[in-house]
Amino acid sequence: MRNGRESLLLNELAGWRAASLTATLELAESRLRLRRQPGSLRPLVDAGGSFGGLTYPSGLAVDADGRIYVIDGRTIKRFDPCTGKFTTLPCVLLDKPRGIAISPSDDLFVTDGDRVLVYLLPSLKLLRVITRRKWEPWDVAVTLDCRVFISDYAGGVVWRVRRHDLVPVVEALVKPTAIAVDAQCNLYVIQEGKKEVVVFDEKGKLVRTITVADEAKDAFCPTGIAVDANGNVCIADLADRTVYTTASGCDEARPVRAVDAAPGGLAFDARGNPIVAEADRKRICTLEAKAAYETEGTFVSEALDSRIYRCQWHRVRLHRALPAGAQIYVETFSSESLKTDEEIAGLPDSRWLTREYDAQVSEGEWDCLVQSPPGRYLWLRLTLIGNGGVTPEIGKVRVHFPRASSMQYLPAVFGENAVARDFVARFLSIFDTIRDGISDNVRDAAAYFDPEATPAGFLDWLASWIGLALERNWPVAKRRMLVRDAHKLYEKRGTPEGLRMHIRLFAGREPLLLEHFQLRRWMFLNRGRLGDCSALFGASIVRRLQLDRFSRIGEFQLVDSGDPLRDPFLVHAHQFSVMVPLRRGADAESERRALERIIEASKPAHTKAELHLIEPRLRIGTQAFIGIDTVVGEYPSGVTTGKGNLGRDTVLGPPTDESRPPAMRIGARSRIGVSTSLR
Repeated sequence: MRNGRESLLLNELAGWRAASLTATLELAESRLRLRRQPGSLRPLVDAGGSFGGLTYPSGLAVDADGRIYVIDGRTIKRFDPCTGKFTTLPCVLLDKPRGIAISPSDDLFVTDGDRVLVYLLPSLKLLRVITRRKWEPWDVAVTLDCRVFISDYAGGVVWRVRRHDLVPVVEALVKPTAIAVDAQCNLYVIQEGKKEVVVFDEKGKLVRTITVADEAKDAFCPTGIAVDANGNVCIADLADRTVYTTASGCDEARPVRAVDAAPGGLAFDARGNPIVAEADRKRICTLEAKAAYETEGTFVSEALDSRIYRCQWHRVRLHRALPAGAQIYVETFSSESLKTDEEIAGLPDSRWLTREYDAQVSEGEWDCLVQSPPGRYLWLRLTLIGNGGVTPEIGKVRVHFPRASSMQYLPAVFGENAVARDFVARFLSIFDTIRDGISDNVRDAAAYFDPEATPAGFLDWLASWIGLALERNWPVAKRRMLVRDAHKLYEKRGTPEGLRMHIRLFAGREPLLLEHFQLRRWMFLNRGRLGDCSALFGASIVRRLQLDRFSRIGEFQLVDSGDPLRDPFLVHAHQFSVMVPLRRGADAESERRALERIIEASKPAHTKAELHLIEPRLRIGTQAFIGIDTVVGEYPSGVTTGKGNLGRDTVLGPPTDESRPPAMRIGARSRIGVSTSLR
């Protein structure tokens, strides 16, 4: 209640209170909208079908025959449209795959950690390993004439692959991630944290910039991009989980579908339909080029009870999104007595009043004055109309009562008769709406200062008030926790407990801190003895060049700071190590970068920190932290000699034919005790 006025809310949380809902409408994704016709978003396989779901789909690529290749964790899976099944590519074991592309000559390119692997399809023969020092390949794109481009996240460069070397095409970028290339060899580049897609020609000259409408520009955070043969662009947005498209040569993208696309999980099929890897539902879907919706639908609410005798209802406020070609009609019916659903359904159209419609292309608040006569109960009828290609969407409806008009402050002559009173009330409602909007902004201003309630786009602004730096790629929930507990972090800033708290809030795991002064092994008079508990320090403790003391060529180093006499004290001073358990399947490099920034912001300025990501593997004599890296895991999959690469956590397994039940074949597989068994 506010100044004697109340309101009734209709939305997903409070309930839509729908008495009737035509079959052409749906309540989906917290919104009331026209039903999407079947086939506009079609999954390739369902959760219980031939594949059974993906672990974590990311990069997508399509070959000349229409087969879809998807990166799933550390493997690559292929979907054959003829058989309708996913299969895992054998002999392809990856470490940290991100990007994938297929050339017209059937070469499969995969960015994997600090290298790019090139396989020949369909034999999967490893043709080449592209690598260089100090780079981080993120994505790869191939033109129709087999020119290959690679985005370098660490170096801020897009490289072109030549026969024996790499040539920079675009430089001075800011952490380039996903890239794509069109038929004219124009490069489309996404940069981490940037709100647009930049387009360069093959010589590295900036051609244009692709962005979205002004109202969505601040929240736009592209993570994936694909270009078809005609130059049409498809962009995945992380901020609002939406896929945008734009025609060839157009600089403004428009939203087409709310889809939580995985980073890099976009491609086009041969018919020009976008293919999306959904991260939340872990599936691959085909997004039809033109979405089809029903053209009209009607929503009728239940009886809204004001509990006021002869209540004059005030206004209906909608929070809606209205694209071009869509309309919303608002009608109301009031009564002093409660009516049944059958009676409401049988009312002639002449009994429904208000009859206002909204056709303004925008997204946000819209309201209208209720024209129904006074009555305790009110029924609301909303009619949504589209052109088949778009749909209006309503996020929430708020009905205000009783009427609070400025007319009460005017002389009585303005309301002498019903016609004059109605005209003046409707005229003043324009200014009353403006006044109420300002009052609502003042009333709701406190929510913008609450880390749990402020919109995600305001979190950085709110954090800047207290000098806290947040990364845009951090999950919103973690950013909210960091802002909420910033006062605790500042209270303990520069202390081991403060650093533990900061890492615990971000990573959700308890770190282990080791201050290096604890590594000193001093001898005490009458209590010390040589051995594991003590050590003798000499001039070589820091390998400082000292004439006549430590000057052996090849062993000393030039150190121009400190004091040789205090080296035993300073070698372990002002230093510490931070050990954080790494989650299984997490991207170690992104975790490292985020944790390094947290440590730098939380540690004392004069100290030096070393970060160690503890992977879940215990190695005696190398890495053995009880309770930190000691986990019970699955036995690693075996590889066959000549068909796989040996590495860490790799074991030799039996050949493919020996992994099946015993079956002796003379001259091929006839080993006594191995392929023979008594039945």
